[in-house]
Amino acid sequence: MKIKFYVAGLACVSLLPMWGQTSGSAYVSGTVKGFTGSPRVLYNPADREQPDTLVVSPDGTFSIAYNLQQPAEGFIAVEADAQARKTFCVYLTPGSSVHVAIQAGSPTAVYSGTSGKESAYIDLQRNLVTLSDTFAESKWLTLPGFKDCRKYVDAQYKQLEKALSQVSDRTFVEKQNRDLARSLPGYYFAYATTKQKAGYQMEKDADFIQFVEGINFNDTAQANVTFDYLNWYATAHPGQYNLPDDAAKLRHLKTFVSNQDVLNTIAENILSVQFFAKMFGVDLSEILPAIYREYLTVSTDSATCAYVQKELDMLGNQAAGIEAADLKMTTANGETVSLKELVGKGKYTYIDFWATWCAPCCKEIPYIEMFAAQYKDSPIRFVSISIDKDRDKWLKKIAADKPQWEQYQIPEADQKACAEVYGITEIPRFMLFDKEGKMMQASASRPSDPKTQQLFDQLK
Repeated sequence: MKIKFYVAGLACVSLLPMWGQTSGSAYVSGTVKGFTGSPRVLYNPADREQPDTLVVSPDGTFSIAYNLQQPAEGFIAVEADAQARKTFCVYLTPGSSVHVAIQAGSPTAVYSGTSGKESAYIDLQRNLVTLSDTFAESKWLTLPGFKDCRKYVDAQYKQLEKALSQVSDRTFVEKQNRDLARSLPGYYFAYATTKQKAGYQMEKDADFIQFVEGINFNDTAQANVTFDYLNWYATAHPGQYNLPDDAAKLRHLKTFVSNQDVLNTIAENILSVQFFAKMFGVDLSEILPAIYREYLTVSTDSATCAYVQKELDMLGNQAAGIEAADLKMTTANGETVSLKELVGKGKYTYIDFWATWCAPCCKEIPYIEMFAAQYKDSPIRFVSISIDKDRDKWLKKIAADKPQWEQYQIPEADQKACAEVYGITEIPRFMLFDKEGKMMQASASRPSDPKTQQLFDQLK
């Protein structure tokens, strides 16, 4: 029988018997029984993308050795032709061993070996917390009040505590106990937030308020609890301070926390949420200025504050109604002109920031050409501003294309200022200024976008 097995996060050394262990070596062995067909046992070290195959003995046993420098968690995955994959956790330390007995139809494995109890604990935690709906919103809604929530959560934790009590590795136990203690309040606040959204007024729940009043929000070790509390509080008090939620959290934070280390930590966490959302393309332009301003009143982290101030200034430059910046550009003839001087003069100005080496930019050129001809007698001007560093390539491009609208180039020495003022980190980028030279749209639609035709039709 050919079987594959998969242990994530562990580096495979060689297939070795379970005797003759040396310092740093850790061993995994196991049995796979009761499966129909030809089940697979898979393993994949952390530095590989594809699982490797291990041929095991005819009776379904397997073993493998790893060279570990520090404790590591992994998992074994078993697949059968007609059954879904089942995964089981493995925990190893240098010099340890774990044996995993996997039986078809059983949701759990039987662990033994020097790190068997640790592996069993991690597997229980995964099945009880990570992979189940034990603490899902649907469960919270069935619990009438906070006292019921505490009883329910504590009952689940007792199962983990019982499994942990079987472990003799004190370092492992202490770490897991710390993790349990840190995670417990998070479930209480998850319950409170879910119930609050459903219309239950948690501030009228005396047991919940007693729990909240028992938290030392100035304790740096409980910063995660403070963050969870703020999430609930924002749900319970929507629109407070007439600010976006995360900005309101920052302002409220100052009313009950005085420890500057805690203030910095929570402010950083709230800011990280925004950066994460931006990475996935979420448009935060309307709420970021308020969040940034509140952040600057909370945090004393000089490096992050400097970055936030720069971002705030940039967003201010892009706000509707703001006059154009005094950015320097040159014409094909070498004459210097500023953006501030260029826009306005009784006409709307649609600006294309581009470069000859940018393929998406060049794909927009025919659309600009079409609009420039269509609106040549209208109050709309079309302007292309190149950020090419190679001036000769730019000159050759416009000489070949012969565009019938205005062309400028930002000299290399001034391109950093352009990026900082308007946040132009990607091109093509399009902007629209009004007849007075004030910002209308800092990120206007592309010429190829059907919405752009509608935009131009509305400009009179």
